[in-house]
Amino acid sequence: MTFLLHRSLSWVRAVTSGLKDRRKLGWAAIFLIGVLSGVIFGISTGMPVSNGFAAPAGEDLRLRGSARTIMALRTPDAVIPAVPDGLMPVQPKIAIVIDDLGLSWEAFRAVNDLPSPVTLSFLPYAGEAQGMIDQVAPGHEVMLHLPMEPLEKTEDAGPGMLKASLSEKALRAQLLENLTSLSGYSGVNNHTGSKFTSDPSAMEVVLSELDQRGLFFLDSITTSRPVAARIGQVRGYDVLERNVFLDHDYEHVSAETVKMQLAELEAIARADGYAIGIGHPYKATAEALSEWMGTADVRGFEVVVVRDLLPPEPPQTLASR
Repeated sequence: MTFLLHRSLSWVRAVTSGLKDRRKLGWAAIFLIGVLSGVIFGISTGMPVSNGFAAPAGEDLRLRGSARTIMALRTPDAVIPAVPDGLMPVQPKIAIVIDDLGLSWEAFRAVNDLPSPVTLSFLPYAGEAQGMIDQVAPGHEVMLHLPMEPLEKTEDAGPGMLKASLSEKALRAQLLENLTSLSGYSGVNNHTGSKFTSDPSAMEVVLSELDQRGLFFLDSITTSRPVAARIGQVRGYDVLERNVFLDHDYEHVSAETVKMQLAELEAIARADGYAIGIGHPYKATAEALSEWMGTADVRGFEVVVVRDLLPPEPPQTLASR
Protein backbone atom coordinates (compact mmCIF):
# COMPACT_ATOMS: atom_id res chain seq x y z
CA MET A 1 0.00 0.00 0.00
CA THR A 2 2.83 2.48 0.94
CA PHE A 3 4.64 1.59 -2.26
CA LEU A 4 1.48 2.23 -4.29
CA LEU A 5 0.96 5.69 -2.73
CA HIS A 6 4.61 6.64 -3.30
CA ARG A 7 4.38 5.68 -6.97
CA SER A 8 1.11 7.62 -7.37
CA LEU A 9 2.53 10.81 -5.78
CA SER A 10 5.57 10.61 -8.05
CA TRP A 11 3.24 10.38 -11.00
CA VAL A 12 1.35 13.51 -9.81
CA ARG A 13 4.56 15.52 -9.52
CA ALA A 14 5.51 14.48 -13.02
CA VAL A 15 2.12 15.46 -14.37
CA THR A 16 1.85 18.77 -12.53
CA SER A 17 5.33 19.84 -13.61
CA GLY A 18 4.13 19.79 -17.21
CA LEU A 19 0.76 21.40 -16.57
CA LYS A 20 0.46 25.16 -16.74
CA ASP A 21 -3.27 25.37 -16.91
CA ARG A 22 -4.84 25.11 -13.43
CA ARG A 23 -7.99 23.64 -14.90
CA LYS A 24 -5.98 20.68 -16.26
CA LEU A 25 -4.30 20.31 -12.90
CA GLY A 26 -7.70 20.05 -11.24
CA TRP A 27 -8.84 17.28 -13.60
CA ALA A 28 -5.63 15.35 -12.97
CA ALA A 29 -6.12 15.55 -9.21
CA ILE A 30 -9.70 14.27 -9.52
CA PHE A 31 -8.52 11.34 -11.67
CA LEU A 32 -5.86 10.43 -9.10
CA ILE A 33 -8.34 10.55 -6.22
CA GLY A 34 -10.68 8.20 -8.12
CA VAL A 35 -7.92 5.68 -8.76
CA LEU A 36 -6.73 5.69 -5.13
CA SER A 37 -10.30 5.37 -3.83
CA GLY A 38 -10.89 2.28 -6.00
CA VAL A 39 -7.68 0.65 -4.78
CA ILE A 40 -8.43 1.33 -1.11
CA PHE A 41 -12.01 0.01 -1.51
CA GLY A 42 -10.80 -3.16 -3.20
CA ILE A 43 -8.31 -3.92 -0.44
CA SER A 44 -10.78 -3.18 2.36
CA THR A 45 -13.45 -5.52 0.85
CA GLY A 46 -11.04 -8.43 0.41
CA MET A 47 -10.80 -8.42 -3.38
CA PRO A 48 -7.53 -9.80 -4.69
CA VAL A 49 -5.16 -7.13 -6.02
CA SER A 50 -3.22 -7.59 -9.24
CA ASN A 51 -0.60 -5.07 -10.37
CA GLY A 52 -1.92 -2.57 -7.82
CA PHE A 53 -5.55 -2.67 -9.00
CA ALA A 54 -8.49 -4.49 -7.41
CA ALA A 55 -9.66 -7.48 -9.48
CA PRO A 56 -13.28 -8.75 -9.41
CA ALA A 57 -13.88 -11.41 -6.79
CA GLY A 58 -15.36 -14.76 -7.81
CA GLU A 59 -16.82 -17.83 -6.10
CA ASP A 60 -16.45 -21.51 -6.83
CA LEU A 61 -19.84 -23.21 -6.38
CA ARG A 62 -20.04 -26.98 -6.10
CA LEU A 63 -23.28 -28.92 -5.85
CA ARG A 64 -23.29 -32.27 -4.08
CA GLY A 65 -26.77 -33.72 -3.85
CA SER A 66 -28.89 -31.21 -1.99
CA ALA A 67 -25.89 -29.65 -0.27
CA ARG A 68 -24.56 -26.32 -1.58
CA THR A 69 -20.89 -25.89 -0.76
CA ILE A 70 -19.25 -22.52 -1.37
CA MET A 71 -15.47 -22.66 -1.58
CA ALA A 72 -13.39 -20.09 0.28
CA LEU A 73 -12.03 -17.11 -1.62
CA ARG A 74 -8.25 -17.35 -1.48
CA THR A 75 -6.00 -14.29 -1.41
CA PRO A 76 -2.20 -14.25 -1.15
CA ASP A 77 -2.37 -13.50 2.59
CA ALA A 78 -5.44 -15.31 3.90
CA VAL A 79 -8.43 -17.54 3.25
CA ILE A 80 -11.63 -15.54 3.58
CA PRO A 81 -14.84 -17.59 4.04
CA ALA A 82 -17.37 -16.75 1.35
CA VAL A 83 -20.41 -18.33 3.02
CA PRO A 84 -23.39 -15.94 3.00
CA ASP A 85 -24.95 -14.98 6.34
CA GLY A 86 -27.44 -17.57 7.57
CA LEU A 87 -26.20 -20.41 5.30
CA MET A 88 -25.13 -23.29 7.56
CA PRO A 89 -23.34 -26.46 6.42
CA VAL A 90 -25.77 -29.22 5.45
CA GLN A 91 -25.55 -32.33 7.62
CA PRO A 92 -24.94 -35.46 5.48
CA LYS A 93 -28.01 -37.70 5.36
CA ILE A 94 -28.05 -41.51 5.28
CA ALA A 95 -31.08 -43.68 4.52
CA ILE A 96 -31.14 -47.38 5.37
CA VAL A 97 -33.48 -49.77 3.51
CA ILE A 98 -34.28 -53.29 4.68
CA ASP A 99 -35.52 -55.54 1.85
CA ASP A 100 -37.34 -58.90 1.66
CA LEU A 101 -39.72 -58.26 4.54
CA GLY A 102 -43.09 -59.94 5.02
CA LEU A 103 -41.98 -63.55 5.30
CA SER A 104 -40.96 -63.70 8.97
CA TRP A 105 -42.36 -61.91 12.02
CA GLU A 106 -39.14 -62.48 13.90
CA ALA A 107 -37.09 -60.80 11.15
CA PHE A 108 -39.60 -57.95 10.96
CA ARG A 109 -39.48 -57.25 14.71
CA ALA A 110 -35.67 -57.20 14.69
CA VAL A 111 -35.54 -54.30 12.21
CA ASN A 112 -38.77 -52.61 13.31
CA ASP A 113 -37.14 -52.10 16.73
CA LEU A 114 -34.14 -50.22 15.31
CA PRO A 115 -33.65 -46.91 17.17
CA SER A 116 -33.44 -44.59 14.13
CA PRO A 117 -35.70 -44.10 11.11
CA VAL A 118 -35.45 -46.95 8.62
CA THR A 119 -37.25 -47.79 5.38
CA LEU A 120 -38.86 -51.25 5.42
CA SER A 121 -39.55 -52.84 2.02
CA PHE A 122 -42.17 -55.60 1.84
CA LEU A 123 -42.65 -58.29 -0.82
CA PRO A 124 -46.14 -57.97 -2.35
CA TYR A 125 -46.72 -61.73 -2.35
CA ALA A 126 -45.81 -62.23 1.34
CA GLY A 127 -48.93 -63.39 3.15
CA GLU A 128 -48.15 -61.62 6.43
CA ALA A 129 -46.85 -58.40 4.90
CA GLN A 130 -49.92 -56.21 5.43
CA GLY A 131 -50.20 -57.23 9.06
CA MET A 132 -46.57 -56.19 9.57
CA ILE A 133 -47.06 -52.90 7.75
CA ASP A 134 -49.93 -52.10 10.09
CA GLN A 135 -47.49 -52.47 13.02
CA VAL A 136 -44.55 -50.49 11.64
CA ALA A 137 -43.11 -48.26 14.36
CA PRO A 138 -43.59 -44.46 14.11
CA GLY A 139 -40.78 -42.75 12.21
CA HIS A 140 -40.13 -45.68 9.89
CA GLU A 141 -41.15 -45.73 6.22
CA VAL A 142 -42.74 -48.50 4.14
CA MET A 143 -41.91 -49.43 0.54
CA LEU A 144 -43.09 -52.16 -1.83
CA HIS A 145 -40.34 -54.59 -2.89
CA LEU A 146 -41.43 -55.22 -6.48
CA PRO A 147 -40.31 -58.52 -8.13
CA MET A 148 -38.60 -57.92 -11.47
CA GLU A 149 -37.01 -60.22 -14.01
CA PRO A 150 -33.32 -61.10 -13.46
CA LEU A 151 -30.76 -62.01 -16.10
CA GLU A 152 -29.95 -65.31 -14.42
CA LYS A 153 -32.66 -67.89 -15.01
CA THR A 154 -31.70 -69.60 -11.75
CA GLU A 155 -32.71 -66.56 -9.68
CA ASP A 156 -36.27 -66.63 -8.40
CA ALA A 157 -37.93 -63.24 -7.97
CA GLY A 158 -41.12 -64.88 -6.75
CA PRO A 159 -44.77 -64.74 -7.84
CA GLY A 160 -45.96 -61.76 -9.86
CA MET A 161 -42.53 -61.06 -11.36
CA LEU A 162 -42.51 -58.31 -14.02
CA LYS A 163 -41.00 -59.51 -17.31
CA ALA A 164 -39.48 -57.21 -19.92
CA SER A 165 -40.97 -59.34 -22.71
CA LEU A 166 -44.58 -58.64 -21.69
CA SER A 167 -46.72 -56.36 -23.83
CA GLU A 168 -47.44 -52.95 -22.37
CA LYS A 169 -51.02 -53.97 -21.55
CA ALA A 170 -49.95 -57.22 -19.85
CA LEU A 171 -47.12 -55.44 -18.01
CA ARG A 172 -49.45 -52.77 -16.62
CA ALA A 173 -51.91 -55.44 -15.50
CA GLN A 174 -49.19 -57.39 -13.67
CA LEU A 175 -47.78 -54.20 -12.15
CA LEU A 176 -51.21 -53.11 -10.86
CA GLU A 177 -51.76 -56.53 -9.32
CA ASN A 178 -48.56 -56.07 -7.32
CA LEU A 179 -49.26 -52.46 -6.39
CA THR A 180 -52.77 -53.19 -5.10
CA SER A 181 -51.71 -56.22 -3.04
CA LEU A 182 -50.49 -53.97 -0.18
CA SER A 183 -51.27 -50.48 1.11
CA GLY A 184 -49.54 -47.86 3.22
CA TYR A 185 -46.29 -47.54 1.27
CA SER A 186 -44.74 -44.38 -0.19
CA GLY A 187 -42.37 -45.85 -2.78
CA VAL A 188 -41.16 -48.92 -4.65
CA ASN A 189 -37.81 -50.62 -5.13
CA ASN A 190 -36.92 -53.62 -7.27
CA HIS A 191 -36.49 -57.19 -6.03
CA THR A 192 -33.77 -58.71 -8.30
CA GLY A 193 -34.48 -57.18 -11.76
CA SER A 194 -31.06 -57.12 -13.42
CA LYS A 195 -32.76 -57.70 -16.80
CA PHE A 196 -35.90 -55.63 -16.30
CA THR A 197 -34.26 -52.50 -14.85
CA SER A 198 -31.90 -52.27 -17.84
CA ASP A 199 -34.81 -52.24 -20.34
CA PRO A 200 -35.88 -48.63 -21.13
CA SER A 201 -39.31 -49.50 -22.57
CA ALA A 202 -40.28 -51.71 -19.63
CA MET A 203 -39.05 -49.21 -17.05
CA GLU A 204 -40.89 -46.35 -18.76
CA VAL A 205 -44.16 -48.23 -18.21
CA VAL A 206 -43.41 -48.83 -14.53
CA LEU A 207 -42.15 -45.33 -13.77
CA SER A 208 -45.07 -43.62 -15.50
CA GLU A 209 -47.54 -45.71 -13.49
CA LEU A 210 -45.74 -45.00 -10.22
CA ASP A 211 -45.67 -41.28 -11.00
CA GLN A 212 -49.43 -41.22 -11.57
CA ARG A 213 -49.87 -42.76 -8.12
CA GLY A 214 -47.49 -40.33 -6.41
CA LEU A 215 -44.92 -43.04 -5.69
CA PHE A 216 -41.13 -42.73 -5.98
CA PHE A 217 -38.83 -45.45 -7.31
CA LEU A 218 -35.59 -46.54 -5.67
CA ASP A 219 -33.36 -48.46 -8.07
CA SER A 220 -31.62 -51.18 -6.07
CA ILE A 221 -28.92 -51.25 -8.82
CA THR A 222 -28.70 -54.96 -9.62
CA THR A 223 -27.22 -54.31 -13.07
CA SER A 224 -24.32 -52.32 -14.48
CA ARG A 225 -26.71 -50.74 -17.02
CA PRO A 226 -29.55 -49.18 -14.99
CA VAL A 227 -31.88 -46.84 -16.88
CA ALA A 228 -34.41 -45.64 -14.28
CA ALA A 229 -32.49 -42.55 -13.16
CA ARG A 230 -31.96 -41.36 -16.73
CA ILE A 231 -35.66 -41.80 -17.57
CA GLY A 232 -36.63 -40.06 -14.36
CA GLN A 233 -34.43 -37.09 -15.15
CA VAL A 234 -35.96 -36.70 -18.61
CA ARG A 235 -39.58 -37.28 -17.59
CA GLY A 236 -39.52 -35.62 -14.18
CA TYR A 237 -40.19 -38.84 -12.23
CA ASP A 238 -38.95 -39.26 -8.65
CA VAL A 239 -36.08 -41.77 -8.92
CA LEU A 240 -33.23 -42.48 -6.50
CA GLU A 241 -30.41 -45.03 -6.63
CA ARG A 242 -28.88 -47.33 -4.04
CA ASN A 243 -25.22 -46.61 -3.16
CA VAL A 244 -24.08 -49.57 -1.04
CA PHE A 245 -25.31 -53.09 -0.31
CA LEU A 246 -24.69 -53.72 3.38
CA ASP A 247 -24.91 -57.52 3.34
CA HIS A 248 -25.09 -58.69 -0.27
CA ASP A 249 -22.93 -61.76 0.41
CA TYR A 250 -25.46 -63.36 2.75
CA GLU A 251 -23.39 -66.54 3.13
CA HIS A 252 -20.58 -64.65 4.86
CA VAL A 253 -22.43 -61.74 6.46
CA SER A 254 -21.33 -60.71 9.95
CA ALA A 255 -21.61 -57.61 12.10
CA GLU A 256 -18.04 -56.71 11.15
CA THR A 257 -18.62 -56.95 7.39
CA VAL A 258 -21.77 -54.80 7.75
CA LYS A 259 -19.78 -52.20 9.70
CA MET A 260 -17.24 -52.05 6.87
CA GLN A 261 -20.03 -51.35 4.38
CA LEU A 262 -21.48 -48.70 6.67
CA ALA A 263 -18.09 -46.97 6.73
CA GLU A 264 -18.18 -46.87 2.92
CA LEU A 265 -21.70 -45.47 3.06
CA GLU A 266 -20.53 -42.70 5.39
CA ALA A 267 -17.72 -41.76 3.00
CA ILE A 268 -20.19 -41.40 0.13
CA ALA A 269 -22.55 -39.32 2.26
CA ARG A 270 -19.74 -36.96 3.24
CA ALA A 271 -18.79 -36.50 -0.41
CA ASP A 272 -22.28 -36.26 -1.95
CA GLY A 273 -24.43 -34.95 0.89
CA TYR A 274 -26.46 -38.15 1.17
CA ALA A 275 -26.25 -41.92 0.63
CA ILE A 276 -28.59 -44.92 0.54
CA GLY A 277 -27.71 -48.35 1.88
CA ILE A 278 -29.73 -51.53 1.38
CA GLY A 279 -29.63 -54.46 3.77
CA HIS A 280 -31.69 -57.50 4.68
CA PRO A 281 -33.33 -58.69 7.90
CA TYR A 282 -30.35 -60.79 9.03
CA LYS A 283 -29.51 -60.91 12.71
CA ALA A 284 -25.95 -59.67 12.08
CA THR A 285 -27.25 -56.75 9.99
CA ALA A 286 -29.75 -55.68 12.64
CA GLU A 287 -27.09 -55.85 15.38
CA ALA A 288 -24.58 -53.79 13.38
CA LEU A 289 -27.21 -51.21 12.44
CA SER A 290 -28.41 -50.83 16.02
CA GLU A 291 -24.88 -50.09 17.21
CA TRP A 292 -24.11 -47.78 14.28
CA MET A 293 -27.33 -45.78 14.69
CA GLY A 294 -26.49 -45.14 18.33
CA THR A 295 -23.47 -43.02 17.34
CA ALA A 296 -24.32 -41.76 13.83
CA ASP A 297 -25.33 -38.30 15.04
CA VAL A 298 -22.09 -37.94 17.01
CA ARG A 299 -20.17 -38.51 13.79
CA GLY A 300 -22.21 -35.80 12.08
CA PHE A 301 -24.80 -37.85 10.15
CA GLU A 302 -28.57 -37.59 10.07
CA VAL A 303 -30.36 -40.93 9.63
CA VAL A 304 -33.48 -40.44 7.51
CA VAL A 305 -35.98 -42.42 5.44
CA VAL A 306 -35.71 -42.56 1.66
CA ARG A 307 -38.49 -40.08 0.90
CA ASP A 308 -36.57 -37.43 2.86
CA LEU A 309 -33.95 -37.48 0.10
CA LEU A 310 -36.38 -36.51 -2.64
CA PRO A 311 -36.20 -32.92 -3.90
CA PRO A 312 -38.82 -30.66 -2.30
CA GLU A 313 -42.04 -30.09 -4.16
CA PRO A 314 -42.09 -26.72 -5.97
CA PRO A 315 -44.32 -24.18 -4.22
CA GLN A 316 -47.79 -23.87 -5.70
CA THR A 317 -48.79 -20.59 -7.30
CA LEU A 318 -52.10 -19.37 -8.64
CA ALA A 319 -50.88 -20.18 -12.14
CA SER A 320 -50.05 -23.81 -11.23
CA ARG A 321 -53.42 -24.58 -9.61
